[in-house]
Amino acid sequence: TYIILEYCDDGSLTDLLDSYEKISTNLVKKFTFQILKGLEYLHIHNIMHLDIKSDNILINGAGDIKLADFGLAKVLSSVSDIKISGLIGTRRFMAPEVINDQTISRFSDIWSLGCTVFHMAEGKKPWSNYHEDENIIKAIRNEQEFPDIPEHFNEELKDFLKKCLFYTSLTPKNKC
Repeated sequence: TYIILEYCDDGSLTDLLDSYEKISTNLVKKFTFQILKGLEYLHIHNIMHLDIKSDNILINGAGDIKLADFGLAKVLSSVSDIKISGLIGTRRFMAPEVINDQTISRFSDIWSLGCTVFHMAEGKKPWSNYHEDENIIKAIRNEQEFPDIPEHFNEELKDFLKKCLFYTSLTPKNKC
Protein backbone atom coordinates (compact mmCIF):
# COMPACT_ATOMS: atom_id res chain seq x y z
CA THR A 1 0.00 0.00 0.00
CA TYR A 2 1.26 3.46 -0.87
CA ILE A 3 0.18 6.79 0.51
CA ILE A 4 1.06 9.75 -1.66
CA LEU A 5 1.19 13.20 -0.09
CA GLU A 6 1.74 16.48 -1.82
CA TYR A 7 4.90 18.37 -0.94
CA CYS A 8 4.29 20.65 2.03
CA ASP A 9 7.05 23.19 1.86
CA ASP A 10 5.96 25.15 4.93
CA GLY A 11 6.67 22.19 7.25
CA SER A 12 4.50 21.14 10.14
CA LEU A 13 2.25 23.07 12.48
CA THR A 14 4.91 22.49 15.15
CA ASP A 15 7.47 24.24 12.94
CA LEU A 16 5.11 27.21 12.58
CA LEU A 17 4.50 27.34 16.35
CA ASP A 18 8.23 27.09 17.05
CA SER A 19 8.72 30.17 14.87
CA TYR A 20 5.80 32.27 16.08
CA GLU A 21 4.82 30.75 19.45
CA LYS A 22 1.10 31.50 19.08
CA ILE A 23 -0.91 32.06 15.96
CA SER A 24 -3.84 34.40 15.38
CA THR A 25 -7.38 33.42 16.27
CA ASN A 26 -8.36 33.61 12.60
CA LEU A 27 -5.57 31.23 11.63
CA VAL A 28 -6.52 28.87 14.48
CA LYS A 29 -10.08 28.85 13.11
CA LYS A 30 -8.91 28.24 9.54
CA PHE A 31 -6.58 25.40 10.49
CA THR A 32 -9.12 23.83 12.87
CA PHE A 33 -11.79 23.84 10.16
CA GLN A 34 -9.39 22.15 7.73
CA ILE A 35 -8.32 19.55 10.29
CA LEU A 36 -11.98 18.83 11.02
CA LYS A 37 -12.68 18.39 7.30
CA GLY A 38 -9.81 15.89 7.11
CA LEU A 39 -11.06 14.02 10.17
CA GLU A 40 -14.59 14.02 8.78
CA TYR A 41 -13.31 12.38 5.59
CA LEU A 42 -11.37 9.75 7.56
CA HIS A 43 -14.25 9.03 9.93
CA ILE A 44 -16.78 8.72 7.10
CA HIS A 45 -14.47 6.04 5.70
CA ASN A 46 -14.22 4.32 9.11
CA ILE A 47 -10.61 5.36 9.66
CA MET A 48 -9.32 6.69 12.96
CA HIS A 49 -6.05 8.62 12.77
CA LEU A 50 -5.13 8.10 16.45
CA ASP A 51 -2.12 10.42 16.36
CA ILE A 52 -3.49 13.91 15.72
CA LYS A 53 -0.92 16.40 16.96
CA SER A 54 0.89 19.48 15.71
CA ASP A 55 3.81 17.40 14.40
CA ASN A 56 1.48 15.42 12.13
CA ILE A 57 -0.24 18.40 10.55
CA LEU A 58 1.60 19.75 7.54
CA ILE A 59 1.17 23.13 5.83
CA ASN A 60 1.55 23.50 2.08
CA GLY A 61 2.70 26.60 0.19
CA ALA A 62 -0.89 27.88 -0.07
CA GLY A 63 -1.26 27.77 3.72
CA ASP A 64 -3.57 24.75 3.69
CA ILE A 65 -3.46 21.93 6.20
CA LYS A 66 -2.71 18.30 5.35
CA LEU A 67 -3.00 15.44 7.84
CA ALA A 68 0.10 13.23 7.86
CA ASP A 69 1.63 10.20 9.58
CA PHE A 70 -0.97 7.48 9.40
CA GLY A 71 1.29 4.95 11.12
CA LEU A 72 -1.13 4.46 14.02
CA ALA A 73 -4.34 4.79 12.01
CA LYS A 74 -6.93 2.03 12.32
CA VAL A 75 -9.58 1.04 9.84
CA LEU A 76 -12.78 -0.02 11.54
CA SER A 77 -14.64 -2.95 10.03
CA SER A 78 -17.89 -1.21 10.94
CA VAL A 79 -19.02 1.97 12.63
CA SER A 80 -18.50 0.34 16.03
CA ASP A 81 -15.81 1.37 18.46
CA ILE A 82 -12.71 -0.74 19.03
CA LYS A 83 -10.40 -1.64 21.87
CA ILE A 84 -6.65 -1.38 21.41
CA SER A 85 -4.21 -2.65 24.00
CA GLY A 86 -1.24 -0.55 24.97
CA LEU A 87 -0.55 3.14 24.77
CA ILE A 88 -0.42 4.49 21.24
CA GLY A 89 0.28 8.02 20.16
CA THR A 90 1.88 10.97 21.86
CA ARG A 91 1.06 11.24 25.56
CA ARG A 92 0.19 14.97 25.63
CA PHE A 93 -2.35 14.44 22.86
CA MET A 94 -3.84 11.09 23.96
CA ALA A 95 -7.49 10.78 24.93
CA PRO A 96 -8.28 9.39 28.41
CA GLU A 97 -9.85 6.23 26.95
CA VAL A 98 -6.60 5.47 25.10
CA ILE A 99 -4.52 5.93 28.26
CA ASN A 100 -7.02 3.95 30.34
CA ASP A 101 -6.97 1.08 27.81
CA GLN A 102 -10.73 1.41 27.22
CA THR A 103 -12.72 1.22 24.03
CA ILE A 104 -11.71 4.00 21.69
CA SER A 105 -13.78 5.74 19.06
CA ARG A 106 -13.69 8.64 16.65
CA PHE A 107 -13.96 10.89 19.69
CA SER A 108 -10.40 9.90 20.58
CA ASP A 109 -9.32 11.88 17.49
CA ILE A 110 -11.50 14.80 18.62
CA TRP A 111 -9.77 14.86 22.01
CA SER A 112 -6.43 15.06 20.21
CA LEU A 113 -7.80 17.82 18.00
CA GLY A 114 -8.71 19.78 21.14
CA CYS A 115 -5.15 19.37 22.41
CA THR A 116 -3.83 20.55 19.03
CA VAL A 117 -6.13 23.59 19.02
CA PHE A 118 -4.94 24.37 22.56
CA HIS A 119 -1.34 24.19 21.29
CA MET A 120 -2.10 26.54 18.39
CA ALA A 121 -3.90 29.10 20.54
CA GLU A 122 -1.61 29.04 23.57
CA GLY A 123 1.72 28.30 21.91
CA LYS A 124 2.35 25.56 24.48
CA LYS A 125 1.47 21.91 24.37
CA PRO A 126 -1.19 20.75 26.84
CA TRP A 127 0.17 19.76 30.24
CA SER A 128 3.34 21.73 29.52
CA ASN A 129 3.82 22.00 33.29
CA TYR A 130 4.54 18.22 33.32
CA HIS A 131 7.88 17.09 31.95
CA GLU A 132 7.63 13.34 32.44
CA ASP A 133 5.32 11.08 30.42
CA GLU A 134 4.32 9.30 33.63
CA ASN A 135 2.96 12.54 35.13
CA ILE A 136 1.11 13.41 31.92
CA ILE A 137 -0.47 9.96 31.89
CA LYS A 138 -1.56 10.34 35.53
CA ALA A 139 -3.09 13.76 34.78
CA ILE A 140 -5.08 12.49 31.80
CA ARG A 141 -6.01 9.21 33.48
CA ASN A 142 -7.56 11.26 36.29
CA GLU A 143 -10.32 12.49 33.92
CA GLN A 144 -11.05 15.30 36.39
CA GLU A 145 -7.87 17.08 35.41
CA PHE A 146 -7.84 18.71 32.02
CA PRO A 147 -5.50 21.26 30.53
CA ASP A 148 -6.26 24.61 32.12
CA ILE A 149 -8.06 26.70 29.54
CA PRO A 150 -6.54 30.17 29.79
CA GLU A 151 -8.85 33.01 30.72
CA HIS A 152 -7.56 35.11 27.81
CA PHE A 153 -9.09 32.68 25.27
CA ASN A 154 -12.27 34.07 23.76
CA GLU A 155 -15.58 32.40 24.67
CA GLU A 156 -15.91 30.65 21.31
CA LEU A 157 -12.50 29.01 21.72
CA LYS A 158 -13.19 28.04 25.33
CA ASP A 159 -16.49 26.46 24.30
CA PHE A 160 -14.86 24.55 21.44
CA LEU A 161 -12.11 23.21 23.70
CA LYS A 162 -14.62 22.16 26.35
CA LYS A 163 -16.58 20.23 23.73
CA CYS A 164 -13.42 18.47 22.58
CA LEU A 165 -11.82 17.79 25.96
CA PHE A 166 -14.62 17.45 28.46
CA TYR A 167 -16.89 14.97 26.69
CA THR A 168 -15.52 12.12 28.79
CA SER A 169 -16.75 13.69 32.02
CA LEU A 170 -20.16 14.42 30.53
CA THR A 171 -21.00 11.03 29.09
CA PRO A 172 -20.94 7.45 30.37
CA LYS A 173 -18.16 5.21 29.07
CA ASN A 174 -16.68 7.96 26.92
CA LYS A 175 -19.51 7.98 24.41
CA CYS A 176 -21.23 11.04 23.00
